[in-house]
Amino acid sequence: MPSARNIFVGSLGFGLVSTLGAPAMAMTPEPEEQEGPVITGEAEVGIFAERSPLADRALVSPMLRLGMRVRPEVELSIKGGAFGLFQDSVASGFQAQARPSNLVFQTSFLRERWTGGRWFHFSAGFLFALPTAFSRSVVDDEAYDQVLGGRGGWNAWEWDPHSMGIVVPIALRGQVLERIELGVEAAGGGLFASGASNDSPSLVGQGAADFRYALPWFGVGTRFQAVWNGGREQSRSHLSVVPSLDTSFCRAGTGRRVRGLVSRTSPDCPVYASARFVVNLDRPYGFVGNDGMRVWGLLVGLGWAI
Repeated sequence: MPSARNIFVGSLGFGLVSTLGAPAMAMTPEPEEQEGPVITGEAEVGIFAERSPLADRALVSPMLRLGMRVRPEVELSIKGGAFGLFQDSVASGFQAQARPSNLVFQTSFLRERWTGGRWFHFSAGFLFALPTAFSRSVVDDEAYDQVLGGRGGWNAWEWDPHSMGIVVPIALRGQVLERIELGVEAAGGGLFASGASNDSPSLVGQGAADFRYALPWFGVGTRFQAVWNGGREQSRSHLSVVPSLDTSFCRAGTGRRVRGLVSRTSPDCPVYASARFVVNLDRPYGFVGNDGMRVWGLLVGLGWAI
C-alpha cells in the first residue's frame, strides 16, 4: 500500500506536468490570415503627341481611381479625369484647352486569396458612367477620340462626350507558376445618348488577355486588347498590343525596398509604379492602312492597395 508521502509526491508531479503543459499548448501560435486592403486606387497619365503639316498636337490625360472595400468581398470606387490639349496649327495658331472625362461609379464583388502558395483574384461588378464629358467643337471631338485611341479604345464610356454608359465588367487573374501571372478581362454594356445628342443607343464590348513575368526587381508583361464600339459610324472594331513594365515599393525591414511581385501589391509592398505603351494595330487608331489615325499612347501610373 503506497504511503501518504508517495501519494503526495505523485500528485504534485502530475499537477506540475498539467500546469506546465497547458501554457505550452496555449502559446503555440495559430496561423493568421493576411488581411486584405481597405483602400485601393490608381493614378495614371496618358501621353500622346503628333506632328503634321497642318498642326502639331500634344495631349496629356490624367485619370484617378479611388476605391474602398466596405467588406472584404465588396469594393466601391469612383474614377474620373480630364485631358489637356496643346496645339499649334497653321489656321488658328497656338491654343490650349482642357475637358473632363465622364465620371464612373463602380461596384465590384471580389474574391482574392492565396491557394496552395498561388495568388488568385476574381472580380465582377456593375458600373455607371455619368456624362460629365462635353464637346463644343470638332477639335474637342478629335481630342476625345485621340485620348481614347491612346488607350487602344479601352473603356470607351470614359471618354465619350455624347453618351452615358452602363457596363458589366469581369476579370480573372492569377499566378500559374512561381513568377508567371496570367489574366483575362472582359466588359460589355451600352452607350446611351446624353444632353442634346440624338444618337441611338449602341453596344460596347471589350476583351483582353494578359501575360506577366515577375523578375526580382520588376515585372514585364504583354497585353492583347480587342474592342467593339458600336457608337462609331465606321471601323467599330479594333486590336492593340500593350507591353508593360512595373515595380513594387515595399516597407522597410521586409527585404528589398523595390521588387517585382506576382500580385503587384501585398501587405509588405502596398504601392507599385507602372508604364505601358499602347501599340494600335488596325483601324481606326492603328498604323495599318492608309486611313489609320496612327495614334500611340504612353500610360504612366502609380497604384496602391493599403
